[in-house]
Amino acid sequence: FGWIDYLTLVWIQFLLLYFVYSAYGGIVPQWQSNTLLVYTAGISLFILFCPFEIVVSTYKVMNIILILIIATVTFHLIRAARAGREGASALLGAMFLILLLIPYNIFVSDYSLAGYLIPNTAYDYMALFFVQCYIVARRYNRAHKMEVALLKSQIHPHFIHNSLAAIISVSRSNAERARELLMEFSNYLRGFYDYESDQFISLAQELEFVKSYVALEQVRFGGRLRAEYRIEVDDFLLPPLILQPLVENAFVHGLREKEGGGTVLIYAIKDSEGSVRIGVKDDGVGLKPRDKESDRHGIGIENINRRLARIYRTRLVFRVPEGGGCEVYMEIPFRKVNDYASVHC
Repeated sequence: FGWIDYLTLVWIQFLLLYFVYSAYGGIVPQWQSNTLLVYTAGISLFILFCPFEIVVSTYKVMNIILILIIATVTFHLIRAARAGREGASALLGAMFLILLLIPYNIFVSDYSLAGYLIPNTAYDYMALFFVQCYIVARRYNRAHKMEVALLKSQIHPHFIHNSLAAIISVSRSNAERARELLMEFSNYLRGFYDYESDQFISLAQELEFVKSYVALEQVRFGGRLRAEYRIEVDDFLLPPLILQPLVENAFVHGLREKEGGGTVLIYAIKDSEGSVRIGVKDDGVGLKPRDKESDRHGIGIENINRRLARIYRTRLVFRVPEGGGCEVYMEIPFRKVNDYASVHC
């Protein structure tokens, strides 16, 4: 226990500085972090391999060095707080508490019950820990929101231009069809921008967005791009913008490159174990060796995998079906819409 106590003492000083270094880029010079890591590793070897009596004799020196390091961390936190960095003020308050209690524990011989409880409950470090958890949670939540924002930002200007050009062309000969396509275009844009990152939506809502995308692509490529649906169940919840990128992936990398085009099948099948498989299967050019690491696994696909991993602890499955082409699917828990009316991710 003595060795654990001393090792904790030296490593906590490195972790304090490294947390500030990682959380507030540009505040802590990298050389300080590297130097402290070397010092901490050296002191750890000293603690592990020297007689414990010698280690005990250095207790006050090690604590004084700890005070200097905490003072350095506090100085950097003051800079971060003045710069308005998130959570820096709360961290600064916890650091001041630690900075006040360490000299008391070193230099004051207090044998009262309060003097025993103050260092042994370590509530000052607990306060620091909870503030760190808060900062990490806030950053995680912000990263979560940015994932859907990234998908929204991936709407390609050339797709908008080509869709509008196709609608204008149709309007010259069929005004009613042009109005229908404008409604599809409106639904497509609304599918990108209506939903927030912390929502679940029904598969039926996601399919409306998918069908609008398919309709806009078909007006440009005609019979070369065909879509079929095998939806056994659509009243369950899933994250938004998680199916349309798979359909787009099938069109772009599977069917457009195939002479004569082809068909993409969009399906949702519920199994008896309380989960549902949602997938997209095409009879296009199939998976090329380079696709497994590049085209077929682009930014949109990786984005979906990150969201699936975070929410369901799963990821997309790619396979080559009989007859060629490509199939990609996900398996997620079945959450009926009526049972989870207000669920957020």
